[in-house]
This record gives sequence, structure tokens and C-alpha cells, in this order.
Amino acid sequence: MSKKKLVQYPEHEKLQLVKEKTQACGEFLDWLIEEKGWEPRGGGGANVRRLLAEFFEIDQDLIEREKEHMLESCRLLGEAP
Repeated sequence: MSKKKLVQYPEHEKLQLVKEKTQACGEFLDWLIEEKGWEPRGGGGANVRRLLAEFFEIDQDLIEREKEHMLESCRLLGEAP
């Protein structure tokens, strides 16, 4: 009998699966901006993060809601930072 893993924070899990790729892309784009003076349309770093999330199909609003849920769970357990 196989056990299925309960995924409480699915968007974070999805983000974890592409973490190395997003990190490499983000570092490269940061390098372009900082070292080469490249200016992305619509702004700098925040726009790059938004575009990376969009490309990798990560819902940033859902990530924030999951973080809030994590913090609330910690508070309820008396483990809040």
C-alpha cells in the first residue's frame, strides 16, 4: 500500500521544484542589470521577479497566502518567530 504525500502548501512545493532554475535566471538578470546597465521594460528587480514567476507559472498571490497560513499556524502552536 503506497502512502500519498499530503501537500499543504502546493504553490511552495511547485516553487521548490524550479528553485534552481529561477535562481540561475534571476542571478543572470541581476547581473545584466547591475553590471551591464540593462534596463528591463517596466522597471527593475521587482519586475524581473514577477516575470520569472509568470514564466515558471508560480502564483505570487497564492505564495503570499500560503506564507500567511504558515505564520498563523506557527502562532497557534506557539512557535512564531
